[in-house]
Amino acid sequence: MPGVLGLGLVVERMTMRRAVRPLEAPRIEVGREANVTLVDLDAEWVVGEDGYESRSQNCCFGGQSLRGRVLLTIAAGSVAYRQRAFALTAA
Repeated sequence: MPGVLGLGLVVERMTMRRAVRPLEAPRIEVGREANVTLVDLDAEWVVGEDGYESRSQNCCFGGQSLRGRVLLTIAAGSVAYRQRAFALTAA
């Protein structure tokens, strides 16, 4: 589909800064601070339908339907973002 980037390309482009400035690859292991993002790739939602997290009430994507949604982000071991409510189901 024209104008749509594949997930693989998005991940590659958003992580290639590591090649410019060498950073340690993130790992999940006991004793390390967590850096994890939980994403529901199948979620379909409308921007702004549940309000906005900030005090601003405008957004250039407002009213648009999107697919894929971040549910939770943990940075340096602390919750940096979480969707107001979500349920985990076993596959």
